[in-house]
Amino acid sequence: MKKIPVSVRVLRAVATTMPKGARVKDIAKITGMVNQSVSNCLWKLKDEGKIERVDGVYRINDSVLTDVNKPVEKAPLLEANDESQTLTIGKVTKALAKENERLRSEVGSIERSWREARQSSLEFERLYFDALAVIKYLEAK
Repeated sequence: MKKIPVSVRVLRAVATTMPKGARVKDIAKITGMVNQSVSNCLWKLKDEGKIERVDGVYRINDSVLTDVNKPVEKAPLLEANDESQTLTIGKVTKALAKENERLRSEVGSIERSWREARQSSLEFERLYFDALAVIKYLEAK
């Protein structure tokens, strides 16, 4: 079984708290990690521009969600007959396309986690209000 990287675990945890966001201790509870490890990872993700911090609350940066839908731009063609340059450009283009697919998959997974968490929250809210209605009905009897 492949181990999930720490940064992906932290991103998923942040995504499940969207749009409100979460503090370090909340993310540590969700991931089962210690606060210091979570804090270090959050600062790295913040430096990479994947998340933002406002008043101690971390959220996924909006640019991450919008950039994932942009296609990889094609590299400009060189006017050269040097086959080694053409092979190098081809390798770089393939690597960029592969990285773009990986990032799309990662963000898609985060978006799914956020949607599932939101749906669970709404289901809990419905059950809570149903229970309140039953309690009020029984109290009235």
